[in-house]
Amino acid sequence: MRVARFVGAAVLILSLTACSSKKDDKGGTTEGAKSSTPSSGGSNADKIVGKWEISKPGKEGPPPGTTVEFTKDGKYTMSMKVGDKMESMSGTYKVEGDSIKTAMKPPGGKDEVKETIKIKSLTDTKLVTEDDKGSVDEFTKK
Repeated sequence: MRVARFVGAAVLILSLTACSSKKDDKGGTTEGAKSSTPSSGGSNADKIVGKWEISKPGKEGPPPGTTVEFTKDGKYTMSMKVGDKMESMSGTYKVEGDSIKTAMKPPGGKDEVKETIKIKSLTDTKLVTEDDKGSVDEFTKK
């Protein structure tokens, strides 16, 4: 049961954390997610790279203190406390517009688990996401 709970939380967290920019019809670049505050520039894909800590979990979100680290090459690692142990899982992510698509193979699982999460806002220091059930999670960049 702990593994299932961990996998569910992992998929949720991983799905919640990315965004990128896309080309508009005029050859320019538009951000896929709206920033709630001005930032120092750079695309959302650049902003998402780094280590994020969940600060305000949603209804079914992971516990506070859970971290997700995103790399430029489309990979991520999530670490969270399960019982009295720290557990880590890895997967891949791809940003499409204002959503992120994640994929991961749970421990002991045969099939890859995929999920898409909406990016509500992204700044240099804060990420807010919403899953398909309406659960909103907030992350702070470490």
